Amino acid sequence: MVEISPEINIDSTIQQKPQPSPPSSKAQADSIDKYADAKPIPFLSLFRHGTTQDKLIIFTGMIIQSSVGLSFCMMNLVFGEVLDDLSSPSSSILAATKPTIIIMAVLAAVFGVAAFIGMSFIPFGAARITNRVRNAYVRAVLAQDMAFFDESKPGEIVAALAEYTMDFEEGLSTKLGEGLQAVCGGLGGLVVALYFSWQITLMCLVTVPIMAFSFYMILQSGAGNDGLLGKEAYEAAANIADETLSSMPTIASFGGEVKAATRYEGHLGEAEDSAIRQSKKLGLGTGCLWGAFFGMMGMGFWWGGHLTIQSREQAMINNPIPADFQTNEIYAINRAYADIFCVYKPPGSFGGGELLEYTGDAYDACVCSIPWSTFTETEPGIVDIQCGCTTGDLSIASDCITTGRTIAVFFSVMIAGFFLGMIPPAFQAIKKAQLAGYKLYKIIDRVPSINSSNTSGGKHVATMTGQISIQGMHFQYPTSATKTFEDVNLEIAAGETVALVGESGSGKSTIARLVCRFYDPQEGRICIDGNDLKDLDVKSMR
Repeated sequence: MVEISPEINIDSTIQQKPQPSPPSSKAQADSIDKYADAKPIPFLSLFRHGTTQDKLIIFTGMIIQSSVGLSFCMMNLVFGEVLDDLSSPSSSILAATKPTIIIMAVLAAVFGVAAFIGMSFIPFGAARITNRVRNAYVRAVLAQDMAFFDESKPGEIVAALAEYTMDFEEGLSTKLGEGLQAVCGGLGGLVVALYFSWQITLMCLVTVPIMAFSFYMILQSGAGNDGLLGKEAYEAAANIADETLSSMPTIASFGGEVKAATRYEGHLGEAEDSAIRQSKKLGLGTGCLWGAFFGMMGMGFWWGGHLTIQSREQAMINNPIPADFQTNEIYAINRAYADIFCVYKPPGSFGGGELLEYTGDAYDACVCSIPWSTFTETEPGIVDIQCGCTTGDLSIASDCITTGRTIAVFFSVMIAGFFLGMIPPAFQAIKKAQLAGYKLYKIIDRVPSINSSNTSGGKHVATMTGQISIQGMHFQYPTSATKTFEDVNLEIAAGETVALVGESGSGKSTIARLVCRFYDPQEGRICIDGNDLKDLDVKSMR
């Protein structure tokens, strides 16, 4: 039979433990930025938990995705070349455009596959790294002491595993690929446009800031804070409806129907306001986008047409048509082909007017624009006349401004504007990932004062008789402003059953926590079988 010792009343030495204050409401919690106290970690630190294989996968995807951004510039140049081939006189349109069409088809296939691989590799590698961060976070949380959980906000530890890791993965996966594509595509488009015609580029750049702003507004209308606030408002309204309907008898007995309806309608009003703000952003962005697009088109084509005429006139002065072209019999076959190609229909006839022949300088410019080198291979007797604009392998590389070059420059600037609008959301997501990494790494790197998962550094406990000795103990909870124990001494022999008597909050459970070494006292010692708990291996002792 176990003897029961007299009850020990330690109320005189134990002060009342303060009760925790009630948590703030959800509305107050939502109004606080979850990253308000976070600092962005270096970008490369996001890859800290990745293996060499993970980093290689993401790095490969980054290179491929950057090349995909540059591919838009190449496609614009090929498109401009196709337009010049279609507008130039030729014995066969298919023969003139076939090489360029092949190039366009090859580029489309190559960069289509590259875009698929790039946007597959980056999220795949990011998911692998994020999973390792989750595992490291869970292991770190399970190894923490009780003081860590006392100091943490309610729900923050679980929320970090869901919200922080989602933000971490988003900034490291799709947004990283989109940001690289936007930077490379935007810079590449501007470089190509400036190289082929800096004058048309500067004219089109007038509307690029408006286009970038409009594209940013369109993205924000769907993925901005207003969408998040509207979703939270609908969730809050749904929670109120669920609570009200499930407790309808009680609410009806106290006449709370009107109050519940007012709360419900209040949250719906918040959702409505968020939807209105979203619609305004979408309308403003769409209007500015199309206004900037048509404004860029008008100014670019107007100035491109002006430069086309100017450059051709200068080319005819520098490299004129042979003076005896109309009289020398050597050019007879050339004149016959020129009479076929150098015709037009009056402007405004929409293709329904009669064909008219070019005359004067217009006729000379038309003759010099015919690619005679393509006829000399199939038509004997034709002379390759070198006059007017000189061309290389590509017509857009001519020393004259052409229709294809104007179109290529216009679309390069336009796509650069679109890409510039994609950069801020991508960089914002990357910055959020850096802030989320700070929150996650702060816990992962935290070294607990009492680590139950670490079996090194303490005396291993194989057997225990159960003698407990508390000597001059002072203890205060990490979140408390007052001491729970002050100079407490207690001896419990092995085999004794001891009752700790006191009112709620006096520290009875705290004694059990201290004996199990969930906490360490600030002063004094707690011994089991004559061994200080701090000298024992925590895992084997428990």
